[in-house]
Amino acid sequence: MIVLAACVTFYPPVIYETMNLFMTYHPEHFMNSDLPVSAAYAEGVLLAVNLACQPIEKSQWQSLLTEEETGEFDALFVGQFQKQYQAMLSGDYHLDSVIDVRTGQLEEWAGGFLSAWSFVEPTWQEVIPDDGTQRLLQAIITLCFLITDREATIEQMKAAGIDDVPDTDWFIGNIDMMIHELVQFADSQLLGQGAQRVNPYKSVGRNDLCPCQSGKKFKNCCGQ
Repeated sequence: MIVLAACVTFYPPVIYETMNLFMTYHPEHFMNSDLPVSAAYAEGVLLAVNLACQPIEKSQWQSLLTEEETGEFDALFVGQFQKQYQAMLSGDYHLDSVIDVRTGQLEEWAGGFLSAWSFVEPTWQEVIPDDGTQRLLQAIITLCFLITDREATIEQMKAAGIDDVPDTDWFIGNIDMMIHELVQFADSQLLGQGAQRVNPYKSVGRNDLCPCQSGKKFKNCCGQ
């Protein structure tokens, strides 16, 4: 289902900055790995899954990234999933430091997001977000459709009576704020259900080695 933002009203832009440069999310190792899909696409898939309002089984989104259920890529994606979530929640996620938004990486990222959205969207249909959160969600989905197929998306918007095409550059300039607000809402829904967001995998215990292969225990690494 395509959700289009007819008229998106935002609160005054908020700039989320980190005061500790060592905590900033810069996944160079992940982006430079020999992945079975492009790193930008994988980043989009993981971001969509991290916006889920209910826990999603790893097997659902993993199939979009690799056919391997165990091994190097499995550990890499799980570790990246955890690190990305922590950065999003703390406000340290900055898209333009992860991918080059001026190149085809942006389209790959948007394509990954939309690929995962088909099974993330139902988790949002089970909750009642406030108007501001709903508009932010509509905006980020509309942005991804405009990036991946601008002409077809504009035609659908016009058919729906929407003549003013959103400014994609403005959206991209504010996407970090949008992501931060949406993940906070999603996280609040998970906490309300008693879900354990930091460790969504039953096979990973607090004292187990972290799936990101850092050599540390999960509780001292991605599970903090």
